Parts: sequence; C-alpha cells; structure tokens
Amino acid sequence: MLPKMLSAELRTWRNQETATAIVAELVAVEGKNAILRLENGRKFSVPMERLHKDDQSYIKAWRPTERPATVATASDAAVRRAISIDIEEVTAKSDTKRTSKSKKSVSSTRYDIEVFAARNGPKIKGLTLRYVIYKRVRRTDTKTSKNNSSKIIQASGSLKVNAMEPGTSRILKTKAVSTTDSTTEYQEKKKGGSKSGKGNNNKKKNRTRRYEKRQSESVMGIIVDVFAGGTQLMQVEEPSGLSRSVGRED
Repeated sequence: MLPKMLSAELRTWRNQETATAIVAELVAVEGKNAILRLENGRKFSVPMERLHKDDQSYIKAWRPTERPATVATASDAAVRRAISIDIEEVTAKSDTKRTSKSKKSVSSTRYDIEVFAARNGPKIKGLTLRYVIYKRVRRTDTKTSKNNSSKIIQASGSLKVNAMEPGTSRILKTKAVSTTDSTTEYQEKKKGGSKSGKGNNNKKKNRTRRYEKRQSESVMGIIVDVFAGGTQLMQVEEPSGLSRSVGRED
C-alpha cells in the first residue's frame, strides 16, 4: 500500500502523554502513524493516538482531500516509472490530381500512441495525453524569391485513459493531419532583347517565360505531454529533438 502524501504547513504538535511540543510539518500518513518533518528536514513517525486531540482532528480534516491509498497519484515517482510511451507514425496513401498546368497530391498522417503500464507497477488511473502535431508549410515561386515563405502550423488534441491495470497497454489514435504538395505552372510574356532582323521593322521579339509556384507540406513530428490529476508526468517527442527544431524555426 502506498503512503498517503499530502501538502501541509508548519504547526505546533503536542504529545498528550508527555505534554511536549514540537514545530513540524505533516507530510504523510501511513496506517495509524503520522509522518512529521522538522524545520531541519528530519522526518520521524508518531502514533496518532499519542497526539493531542486537536492534532488528531487536524489530521482527520486533512485526509478527505486525499485519493485512496490503493490508487497511484500523479506525485508518486512510482507512477512515472510505471508508464512508458511508444509512438508510431501512420501515413495514408496520397491522392494525386493532374492537369496540363498543375499537380496536386494530398495525404494524411496520424500517430498511434501506445501506453504501457509496468507489470510490477501500481494501477494507473485518470491519464490525459495532450499532444501537438507540427506541420511545416513551404511556398516557393521560381519567378521571385520575394514570394517564398516557410511557417509551422500546429494541430492539437487530447486523449484520455480512464484506467490501466499493471501489465496492460492501450493504443490511442490522434486525429489525422492532411498535407498537400502542389505545383502550378504559369507564364508571362516579356519583350526580348534581340531584334528579329531585316524586313521586320527592327521589332523586338516577345518571349514567353514559364514559372512555377510550389507548395510543400510535411509533418515534422509530435510532442505528447502525459498528465495525471492535473500534474505533468512526462513529455515524449517523436522524433527526438523536435522541440529544438520547432524552436529554431519559430
């Protein structure tokens, strides 16, 4: 059984048998014992029945905010050790459309997030996975670099796990993110720099120049934050180093 961990404050505790008093903080309750921490950081255990009635009442008022001792809380290091995450990228087949002057391909990507609960760990309850999928969008124009651009778009969502027994796993699916690759050809007529020759009034030739506008979208990866009881347990990136890459481009 896990000890019940709670936040408290420094207060005066009295022993009803010896009438001695100490200043300490209540940091845990284990069975019928109160775990106190002195101002110097030293911890020790005291049977609750030896404490003054006011102190016993304080502990009773302190208990209702706790979770049951059989359920792992977010603050327990055991919960972090018991959880592992595996992320797999799943890309759907692209759909391509062509015309005489354009080409457009659209595909979609999602992630399967598998959560593992260690066989020798505690029961896991109330997990929330908040994720952000990052997509890079690049636009280029072969006519002028002034029309070139690059930006990052985010798609976020959340997934929940109500309960997991030790030794089990759960696969959660993110929403799909679409990506587009397109090329559009266009042309402009410009006056040429050479003359057409004699008998043609020395007129300059008109030239037709062809250009392309391109848009390329790609999924960079995903960052998943795992929470329990409002407290963050861990953060997982796929691929590793994604947050640094996103930070450099923002």
